[in-house]
Amino acid sequence: MIVFNLSPLEAGIGYSIGLFIQFWEHTNINVNIGPLKWVFITPAYHRVHHSTEHSGTNFGTTFSLWDRMFGTYHDPAMVPATAPLGLGEPYDKRKMARMMV
Repeated sequence: MIVFNLSPLEAGIGYSIGLFIQFWEHTNINVNIGPLKWVFITPAYHRVHHSTEHSGTNFGTTFSLWDRMFGTYHDPAMVPATAPLGLGEPYDKRKMARMMV
């Protein structure tokens, strides 16, 4: 708010937009946004980012355009919706509580 000299209303609107984007990309729905998929991310696009096999792709949080420009894009249509999610590596179960906090 201080850096950009935002009013509380402007900061609230910006926060709300950011929160909407987070909810949108983390929903578990299959939606087709048509040609807008060339610009904006979809839940399937972000699911590929969390898949164990393609974790180094689809970094965009709002726009898929950046991944397309920098070569980190992976087409969600090529990854089944049932693809395993996670880090793809073993984890220490004793540290799980700490990771959740």
